[in-house]
Amino acid sequence: LGLFKKRIKAVPARLTRAIKNGGKFFIVGHMRPDADTMGSGLALASLIKRVSPRSKTIVANASAVPAQLHCLPRWQTVLAPAKPQDAQGMDYAVYLECSKPERAGDIAKPKNFKATINIDHHKSALPFATINWIDAGASSNAEQIYFLYQAMKVELRRDEASLLYAGMVSDTGRFQYSLTTSVTHLVAAELLGLGVPFTQINEV
Repeated sequence: LGLFKKRIKAVPARLTRAIKNGGKFFIVGHMRPDADTMGSGLALASLIKRVSPRSKTIVANASAVPAQLHCLPRWQTVLAPAKPQDAQGMDYAVYLECSKPERAGDIAKPKNFKATINIDHHKSALPFATINWIDAGASSNAEQIYFLYQAMKVELRRDEASLLYAGMVSDTGRFQYSLTTSVTHLVAAELLGLGVPFTQINEV
C-alpha cells in the first residue's frame, strides 16, 4: 500500500489539473502501435471524458490499427491512419510511449498545439513537452494510466480495466520482462478482479 501511495503522489499535478480543466485532447502513440500504446490511449480518453464531459478527445495513430488489437474495447474509435490535418483545432497533443515527438509520425507536431503532454516509461524518453511524466520504474504506459485513475479518484470500469490489462500484458511480455514489479502484479490483480477477459487479451 505504501508503494501505491508513492506512485499516486508521483502523478504530476499539472497533468491532473489539465484534465480537470478540460479542452481538446489529441492522443497519439508511436507508429505501428502495440497493445500498450493503443490500450493506454483509449483508457486515457475515457478518463478525460468522465472527468470533463465537455472535453473532446481523439485517439489517433499514423499507422493502421493492427488486426491483433481488434479485440480491444472501442478500437474502432481510433483515427488510424491519421493525417496532420486531423489535429486541427485541438488544444493538447498527448504523446504516449514516444521518446520524442517524431515517433508519432508527422500527425502531431508540437508547434501546432497550445500545449503538449508526454507520458512515457522508458529511460530513453526526452522531456520535450509542456507537461512531462516519465516514470522509468513503471512496467508500461498502462501502469501509469492506472495510477492516473487513482490520483483522480475515478473507479475503473471493466472496459477500461481490459484496455489497461492488455497494455500491461503486452509491455511486460506477459509479466516476464525486468520492469515487472510487485506493484505491476498488484495492479494486474485488481484489473482481473474487475472481470477482464484475460484469456482473450493474453493473445495480443
